[in-house]
Amino acid sequence: MLSLGAALLPSVRSAFLAETKVVFTSPLKDQTVPEEQSVTLECELSKPDQKVQWLKNGKELKPDRKRGVLPKVEGTKHILTIAKALLEDTSEYTVKLKDQTTKGKLTVEGMSKDKKPVIVVSLVL
Repeated sequence: MLSLGAALLPSVRSAFLAETKVVFTSPLKDQTVPEEQSVTLECELSKPDQKVQWLKNGKELKPDRKRGVLPKVEGTKHILTIAKALLEDTSEYTVKLKDQTTKGKLTVEGMSKDKKPVIVVSLVL
């Protein structure tokens, strides 16, 4: 014989799991920055203390202290800082949380060649 409590257990469990599902509340955004400028990519989750994976063009992104490419967590925010963006940082970035993802494109614009310093030389005869 099945008791009423045991019959309700699956629905209570489903309701609990539905309430605790973590979702992205603020996705990554596309950004364009000049070369050598600092850039911050960030997204936010519905709950703190979640482990995410950062990807660059679909491949796992490893922290690089030397270049200043560092992910960090502040409560529900997941942040990736690139201290000095290079042309090679132009990519699609993804934050993966279990079966969910958010994506954003970073475009790093190179310095214009016509913005090089001009040297004027005057000849006095």
